[in-house]
Amino acid sequence: MKLQAKQGGFSLIELIGVLAIMSILASIILPNMLKRMDIANADAEASNLVSLASELEQYITTQFTIPSANTWASVIASVSALPINEVSNNKYGFKRGFYVDPKFFTATDVVFAGYKQTTGLLTPPVNPRIILVSDLKGNALPAPTTSAAFDAIWNQTPTSNVLESDTLKIHRIYLGHLFHPILLLNSNTQIPSYQLNTQQVTPLPIANNGINGQLAIYVINRTQLTLHQDPYPTGTVQYTLFIQDQDSFLYGTDGITWFWRRP
Repeated sequence: MKLQAKQGGFSLIELIGVLAIMSILASIILPNMLKRMDIANADAEASNLVSLASELEQYITTQFTIPSANTWASVIASVSALPINEVSNNKYGFKRGFYVDPKFFTATDVVFAGYKQTTGLLTPPVNPRIILVSDLKGNALPAPTTSAAFDAIWNQTPTSNVLESDTLKIHRIYLGHLFHPILLLNSNTQIPSYQLNTQQVTPLPIANNGINGQLAIYVINRTQLTLHQDPYPTGTVQYTLFIQDQDSFLYGTDGITWFWRRP
């Protein structure tokens, strides 16, 4: 007798059914997987922005300079191990945004041109805020030109044109804590002076009719303050310290010698 082997396998209908089930599963699983990948990549980029912000503050407190939107990437690269293009762009090659509040120093909207400390600020910064922006799907939008538009991004209001999402991250940087007020008083009719870091030696107002001459300035954290005795500009250096909080100094006398001290 001839034995006929029974043929095994799937019928066409069964294959169509399996493919239909696989298609349904893929339509459910794949979007979730892609979304999870977007979230993971965005979380990693958020961490990158935190690191960039830390390096920015390091630069500000060592160079006593705040960069503009044109120079921020190069100055951060100078204090980090990253090349400039990896600071200005995210891992997908899209440009990050560096937004500075247009009212950083002033009560009116002004394009921030950067700041380098010389003799100190006579008034405190108005809104010393910066936002880092990174979009994993495209280049960051141009920086806002008004403080109102900057506020909308900072506060993530519905009117903002830059809203955080699974693929767009922002990091807020408030620099107000880096500026310390210093009050310098002069009881003498002669002119003592002060110096910030290696900048110019600057004279102080003299006493007038028994009223102390005074100068209030705001300096960046860890500024080296050097106090010179009179006369300006050849007075002897008497006191040098690093500013890490608000402080005040008086140029007065013990009846014999004129010297700097804390009042």
